[in-house]
Amino acid sequence: MWPAVLQAALLGLCGIAFSSLVVGDEPDMSGLEPYVARVLELVLPQTQLRLVNVNLPPQPRGISWTRQAVEKYDGKVVPGEDPLGRRHFWFTVVPLERHQPGTDLWAMAQDYISITPLRLDLTDHEHLARVAGGPTIEFDTEREPAIR
Repeated sequence: MWPAVLQAALLGLCGIAFSSLVVGDEPDMSGLEPYVARVLELVLPQTQLRLVNVNLPPQPRGISWTRQAVEKYDGKVVPGEDPLGRRHFWFTVVPLERHQPGTDLWAMAQDYISITPLRLDLTDHEHLARVAGGPTIEFDTEREPAIR
């Protein structure tokens, strides 16, 4: 779905991605329809919004405007043995149990619908400003790359 949502934003439309947890073997999103309608009522009048990520818990208790969580996961090493008796180690990810308040992960953990306004430009403008005055590197097929 993300490519379509990004393309909508690039075309000047409001791209909205909806996601929800799947409970059971087959997804049944019919119970979320009234919540999707409520989110659309909130988001669509915001004409300056171009890219929005919406996460719906299975049984929402409210709506929260959030920021994107960039929290890391904890990892752990799990030792094991393959069928030939050789030891190996797996690195596995353990989701964090606590999330920063105001983030999309926090909202979902609290059973709130998370609405996160996003932007297409992921450029780190501060870092770009620091390095932008650096050398331009040009390649010449006749010789090694030269730095000017």
